[in-house]
Amino acid sequence: MSRIEHEPTALGEAVRQLRAQMGLTQQELAASLDVPQSWVSNIEGARRRLGVLEALEVCEALGCSVVDLLEEYERRRCAGK
Repeated sequence: MSRIEHEPTALGEAVRQLRAQMGLTQQELAASLDVPQSWVSNIEGARRRLGVLEALEVCEALGCSVVDLLEEYERRRCAGK
């Protein structure tokens, strides 16, 4: 898997990890974002890319900073190399 192909997977895993740390289900996160649960599932499963503004909204809903999300992303991206 190339670096570009792996990055959405790492970002989705980072969202999943932070959501789990907050003790939220996909449904609960989706409700706070006013999106379907499938949207969260698609982000976490890397079937959909997360835009910058969406990332900000996800972080707000998770009670974390974008820095937290990016640090978790980097850990996972580097681990996948």
